[in-house]
Amino acid sequence: MHDAKDEIIYVGKAISLKNRVRQYFQSSRNKTAKIEQMVSRIARFEYIVTDSELEAWCWSATS
Repeated sequence: MHDAKDEIIYVGKAISLKNRVRQYFQSSRNKTAKIEQMVSRIARFEYIVTDSELEAWCWSATS
């Protein structure tokens, strides 16, 4: 996730990207203030499809 200045504000991984992103935007009382603040700053998403969980960890470690 990137902010308006195109800075990376979050790097994560998920088996189901659709479900993961939906969690951030569903109205829920379980969201922390930190998550609410992060979601309010999202300007764009970028994603990389990997072949394995190990490859996903390597990408997230370099971001």
